[in-house]
Amino acid sequence: MSYNVDEALDQVFTTGLVESDQHDILRQLDAELQQQIQARVMVLGTDASEPWVLGGEQAGGFGSMAHRFLTFYTKSLHREICDAQTAMLKQQYRTMLGGPNLREQTKALTPIVMSVIGAGASLMNPSIIAVLVAIWMLRVGLDHWCAAPQQTPLQLGD
Repeated sequence: MSYNVDEALDQVFTTGLVESDQHDILRQLDAELQQQIQARVMVLGTDASEPWVLGGEQAGGFGSMAHRFLTFYTKSLHREICDAQTAMLKQQYRTMLGGPNLREQTKALTPIVMSVIGAGASLMNPSIIAVLVAIWMLRVGLDHWCAAPQQTPLQLGD
């Protein structure tokens, strides 16, 4: 199955969600994750899921599906895009993500998110999820997110 980032960007950007705050984006991410996991179970006839779907202390904790998903992938995302010495966005990504608007920044960040979560991640369309995660990270602020690696998505929103 092929996943097109441009199609996912178009789908998310036409909903008007990009004008929303990070809390609305988390709610949409939660709804999309639930829908995709349910669709996967119906299509594949299996309930074998990634650890973050089930939750638990070692699998993203408890709470909404979006919270578990982001918590599960935080360390990997952080390792990929944040400089451990400066607690800021790595310079290579700062340059890459310096686009003129949210759409261009999201388009640059989405493939990075997809590479971290993996193309499968028990999702029917990981591109949509990666776009939503990228927008959420951009709304939080990448330097802020890098400076606060141990905080959960809910703590970052407060």
